[in-house]
Amino acid sequence: MNNRLGSPFKTSSQIESSGLGYSPVILPVFVVGLTSAYLLIANILGKIGLDQAGLFGMVTIIPVIVFLVTAFGTRISGSWGSQDLALFTRAGGNINAWSNALAGTAEWFSLYLIIGIISALSATNHDASAILTGAFCGFAFMAILIFPKLPQQGPLTLARIITSRLHYSNFATHLLRFSIAIIVILCAMAFLVGQIKAGSDVIVLYFPMSRTWASILLLAPVVITLLSGGMRSLTIANMLLVWLIGAAILLPVIWLSFHITGNPVPQLSYGNGALQPIMQLEEQLAQISSSDLDNEFEQGNFGRFSSFSSFFATVVSMMAGTLALPLLYSRISCSTGVAIRLRSIGWMLILIALLVSTLPAFVVFTKFEIYRDLVGLPVIRLENGMDWLMNWANIDEGKLALICGKPAFDLQSIIAACGNDPEYVLMPSDLQINPIVTLLGSSEVTEMPSVFSAVSFAGLLSASATTAGIAMMVVINSASEDLIFSDKKISTAKSDVEAANLNSDPLSTSQHTSPATPVARRLFVSRIMLIVLWAGGVWLADVTPLPVTDISLWAFSLAAGTISPVLLLAIWWKPTTAFGALTGILPGFAASIYLMISIEYGSDWIAYNGDELVWLIPFSDQPLKVVNTAILIMPIIIVIAMITSFGDGMIRKSRASHRQ
Repeated sequence: MNNRLGSPFKTSSQIESSGLGYSPVILPVFVVGLTSAYLLIANILGKIGLDQAGLFGMVTIIPVIVFLVTAFGTRISGSWGSQDLALFTRAGGNINAWSNALAGTAEWFSLYLIIGIISALSATNHDASAILTGAFCGFAFMAILIFPKLPQQGPLTLARIITSRLHYSNFATHLLRFSIAIIVILCAMAFLVGQIKAGSDVIVLYFPMSRTWASILLLAPVVITLLSGGMRSLTIANMLLVWLIGAAILLPVIWLSFHITGNPVPQLSYGNGALQPIMQLEEQLAQISSSDLDNEFEQGNFGRFSSFSSFFATVVSMMAGTLALPLLYSRISCSTGVAIRLRSIGWMLILIALLVSTLPAFVVFTKFEIYRDLVGLPVIRLENGMDWLMNWANIDEGKLALICGKPAFDLQSIIAACGNDPEYVLMPSDLQINPIVTLLGSSEVTEMPSVFSAVSFAGLLSASATTAGIAMMVVINSASEDLIFSDKKISTAKSDVEAANLNSDPLSTSQHTSPATPVARRLFVSRIMLIVLWAGGVWLADVTPLPVTDISLWAFSLAAGTISPVLLLAIWWKPTTAFGALTGILPGFAASIYLMISIEYGSDWIAYNGDELVWLIPFSDQPLKVVNTAILIMPIIIVIAMITSFGDGMIRKSRASHRQ
């Protein structure tokens, strides 16, 4: 094969052998070393006078450079042949397990998922525990139940995986593929919009620009990378940026752990070093308080949950949502073979577990510092915490730091908000500190070096950009494979014989082929879709009313309530027919959308005005939440699809016997 990819990282033979053209260790180690030296210089400049905006801007250059260098180092010509198309859509399908795991870890740590987890850990604890438990169990069940049944190679769009395993290819099959593709695109768009919304919210905190421009600039290096090299370029960039995302999570919490307890291992130190003092303070405040404080002082208790039924429903729904999460299938399709894919998901689980296990410690240590500065003290004695509190209160119209329900602009504002009583003792419920402050304000709350917050800032933007990139590729691949070019063979405009050879993969084309589509045209259409997605994503992020922390739950719930039951039936229940799956997925889609909207907005679609419908978890008195709506929908879909499939199969067999 001629090497027309223009990459300084590889040769033609290396593409065939390793999938990346270099050892999966050499380049990441080189980039980590170079970036560490750069961060050391930034830290020195910060200590000798570089202001916060300059320091943050200097560190943010790192992910931008990674994206741009990767884009120009792995560019695809766009017209050479099937190898170009395979590199663009699924990185050639030969990425090794370790590289794919690194890229997948970067994509899993989406910015708004991190914000949502920290928000849940800061408040009700059990919600975050259920979400994380469900996601991990979903990974494990995906490796056990799904991956061994998938084709060894080829693009793994969910629509093709499901329809390829169903009986009776007819109009129902085409409609089912169309329906699944639309749901996949909606889920991916939810991820994309969430990343843009969360990333722009973070950018405008430090740089004077509108959220629209922040959204445009956030996606600019990602779009350039995808336009240049598609999934191959994105894989390499995400593989190199995962360490920056990890540093954003690990460095501050390791420093806090050592600073507060003397132990640099946060998972081992935060229990006795910070959690116990928080709980003791809360118990003392509960004893001296005269008001009804049910559950108010349980924020520090990570060992209990409010309702087993709610916890169980959330775990099951998150498991189902992870099983059918389209982003994971696009990532796994970059590797060929069951063994490599299983190793990839195994390494991904280990890396994610390492990073996720530090998030509770991060929240507890930061909360410990906030409590020490503010909680249990009379308002008039708020001295240590006033500087950082007022700095954050004066950002974004005071929405990030509220005391007694009002922005904490200054001491007089706090006194007025707390009943004009200077001796009022602040309780934990009087503090409404945004999770962004927990993530990015830790250096101000503590004595942490400011470069750590700058690394957190760059890491969070990297998390936003990496997940936005894979979400865009999911939309493009699903629309291309299942909607626009479905059932069309591929042509390189050379010969009919070569075109036929390019279509030997049973998942890359259908048996019902229509006129050949040149590779150059497919790549051109994909790149046009990227530009449209860029503009559409920015617009949707600007008009979407959902909070950032809720958008991911909508994507998981939609996947769990629609695709997951049909996927499991298609793989594990052979009598499933296309018509049966269709009769399950369509009502599942309608029910999922209706339940999520009614729970979030109420009967008139106006959020939090008191008319929100209350649905209960089956066999429980606990209210249904957006994150666990699938627990009500999935059993109904499975029963409908099985009954319809059985009836459809009997009718077809009867007709066949009559013809004979």
